[in-house]
Amino acid sequence: MAAPLLRAEDDAADVRRARGFAHFHLTYATLAAKSRRAEMILIPVLDILQSVPILGFLSFTVTFFLNLFPGNTMGAELAAIFAIFTSQAWNMAFSFYQSLRTVPRDLDEVARGFRLTGWQKFWQLEARSRCLASSGTR
Repeated sequence: MAAPLLRAEDDAADVRRARGFAHFHLTYATLAAKSRRAEMILIPVLDILQSVPILGFLSFTVTFFLNLFPGNTMGAELAAIFAIFTSQAWNMAFSFYQSLRTVPRDLDEVARGFRLTGWQKFWQLEARSRCLASSGTR
């Protein structure tokens, strides 16, 4: 009977990790797209981080996480999460940043015409525009 409960806990942990990835790329890309000063810092940093191959630092990070939790599987799990995050997060952030920078002007005018708040504009226009761009329908 413990196996289904364990599986539910694993699923909940996967959802939390996915939310963490989403929070990172949504926050990072939005900040870079909306603030010129932040863009001048965040985009070059992201470009540098993306240019470092994951295999170049994977052995150091695995060793670090395994030594952080000796004799526990938590170290291996954190190393896996770190590897997945670093292999995906940069591309997701760049992609969302680019979609925010290329929202069609007419859609922006419509959002102003409907007097959408910044939050409504983000979720109703910019985030949906990103979904359309990733599906290839824009």
